[in-house]
Amino acid sequence: MSAQTTAPFHRANLGLVLVLMLLCAGAPGAVRAADQSRIVIHAVVLAVDPARSLVVLHHEALETSAATDRVCRLKHHQDALLLARGTVIEALAETAHQPWVIEGIRVRARMPAPKTSAVAI
Repeated sequence: MSAQTTAPFHRANLGLVLVLMLLCAGAPGAVRAADQSRIVIHAVVLAVDPARSLVVLHHEALETSAATDRVCRLKHHQDALLLARGTVIEALAETAHQPWVIEGIRVRARMPAPKTSAVAI
């Protein structure tokens, strides 16, 4: 092959490489933005509605907010079987959705819940 016949090939490859580099350079920012909406929360279960895959949690203070009660949706319906009032959990919360969607639930402790307080969802 002569230099003239390979020049367009090299230019096309160089253009493709530049496009791929630009796409890859933007990817970490996109990943960071997605990661910012996924946080680990520590919470106590106040109520569970297995039929609607909803749970009321009292979560500890986060970087951006104080401790509060929050209704969350369970990503996996079967997670409702793990939860009861008074269960202390750690979970991954997707905060970009309202209500927050939680998954990766780990039960840390089971505490008896007081019978006097009732929380409805």
